[in-house]
Amino acid sequence: MINWNRLAVRDGLLVRKWFREDRLGFSWQVVVPASMVKHVLTQVHVGVDKTMERVLLYSPGYRTDVRHYVNTCFHCHARNDPTTAVRAPLQLQKVSKRWQKVAIDSMGPLPTIENGNRYTLVIIDCFTKYAEACLLPNQEAKTVTVNTMDQFICRYGVPESIHTDKGRLFESEMFQMLCREQGVQKTRTTPYHPSDNGQVKRMNRILANVLTKVVQEEGRHWDECLPKVMMAYRASAQSSIHETAYAMVFRAPCRMPQDVYGTGEQPINSVWKHIRQLKAALTKVHPNARRHLREAAVRQKQNHDQNYAGGLAQD
Repeated sequence: MINWNRLAVRDGLLVRKWFREDRLGFSWQVVVPASMVKHVLTQVHVGVDKTMERVLLYSPGYRTDVRHYVNTCFHCHARNDPTTAVRAPLQLQKVSKRWQKVAIDSMGPLPTIENGNRYTLVIIDCFTKYAEACLLPNQEAKTVTVNTMDQFICRYGVPESIHTDKGRLFESEMFQMLCREQGVQKTRTTPYHPSDNGQVKRMNRILANVLTKVVQEEGRHWDECLPKVMMAYRASAQSSIHETAYAMVFRAPCRMPQDVYGTGEQPINSVWKHIRQLKAALTKVHPNARRHLREAAVRQKQNHDQNYAGGLAQD
């Protein structure tokens, strides 16, 4: 059923008013004709729910179209390989605030590009799910250490802890010195259990999958696609926290190219008013995220432990 009072014509385009879940404002969705839905869906997608949350476009029956396209995407099914390994019971690690725990890993080698970059350094905050991906020409300790400092710490501040696997680049004296000088607790995965760093490993898989799709569909080099892929990821709702990583860090939704009609928010003329609103929004968003994280952790453990080898003792 069409809500006619939510429709309007702006700059010659039919648009629909869409209210955000937090009720802090609204955005205008461009109403897409049926003939253009397939073209819209060929853009980068990361699952049904995230595609619905990210795209500020609307068409009757759009959710059904999204579900069908994502579930039948050739490149998705070619890249997404299911794993069936038997695992021990999952031990949950609790995080409750931004930059409390940051996970880091490297991905590559990827096809060498003109500037010589072959790797990416992936950094993700375990609470907000906010991620950075830095281009690297090599996996030397100096390269990784400098990029961790310049591309993450200098932008977002010093995290309480950094979690990595036991790779030589993260166990190097230079990386250890960075952690000591910045007052960061350095933790590592246990031997033969890289899943202990599961969030960043999962981020690696997402990057590999999406970059493969974009390169195959658009014929561009992967380094040209990386910033746009990261933007799409940060602006996508995370199922575990029911919010986007961008909003968890910056309060406001990430302004995307399709947001040409504004968000419906009133302009803020006072700096102090903006600060108060920012604090109020974070006070609301972060507790909700903590609750959703706890619920997601319980579901994750239940699903994980279904494949538990019963002969192992539990604590």
